[in-house]
Amino acid sequence: TLPSERAYFVLQPQLVNPTSQAIPCQFWINAALTLGSASIPADTEFIYPTDSMLVHSTGDKSLPAARQILSWPIYNGRDLSYYGNWHTWLGVFVPDVRQNYVGAYNHDTELGIARIFPPEIAQGLKLFAFGADFPACAEYCDDGSKYFEIWGGPCRTFWPEDDVVIGAGQSLSWSEAWVPFTAIGGLDKATTEAIVKATVQDGQVHLGIAVSKAQRLHLSLKWNGQIFHQQWTQLTPDTPIMTQAALPDGASTPGQ
Repeated sequence: TLPSERAYFVLQPQLVNPTSQAIPCQFWINAALTLGSASIPADTEFIYPTDSMLVHSTGDKSLPAARQILSWPIYNGRDLSYYGNWHTWLGVFVPDVRQNYVGAYNHDTELGIARIFPPEIAQGLKLFAFGADFPACAEYCDDGSKYFEIWGGPCRTFWPEDDVVIGAGQSLSWSEAWVPFTAIGGLDKATTEAIVKATVQDGQVHLGIAVSKAQRLHLSLKWNGQIFHQQWTQLTPDTPIMTQAALPDGASTPGQ
């Protein structure tokens, strides 16, 4: 569905078991994306809020093998949250889902996507992409391009031990939102109301906010409980805000 006056769409899968016995199954949603590019640029960022990934498969011999854990996003000095550091294909699951969102951001086109979901039901999260040296592009694309895939569903992995079991006469459903956004420099936090990116550099807070509905907002920045910047701003889904403000005197990072 496309909610009224909102710049996102909602998916509501429903799995129904009309039989007289419990049935194990696999069900996944998969979006194949480049976010505005003909292929994936090296500066594409994958935002998966976790500190580890479980490998499904990879052609990269320098990474752990299938069913093994790799640290995320940094593994042996490589920042795998940026596509430019992928050598060949890699598919990974999030073994311990702690947040209700994932996303990606193409820093070349300034386009991003956030998937917001209920982790207590849709506990499966997977990321897949072709690396720069992937040897079989012609089997997937007829123009030499590459894409990445954001997966989600009720199963923790593709392996049979993680099948979801739907009881006799029972059903399973949930609702999730896919929120596109633009021109805020990335993603630190996502809800259906707003996407936020914040960094601190050289004594300045750099803040980007994208919204899913046109609205006038009062923005208030605090450091260790003290307000140091306020402003009113009018936002629409295609006109996000990028603002910066000086930290209070004596403030140091990290703060609260």
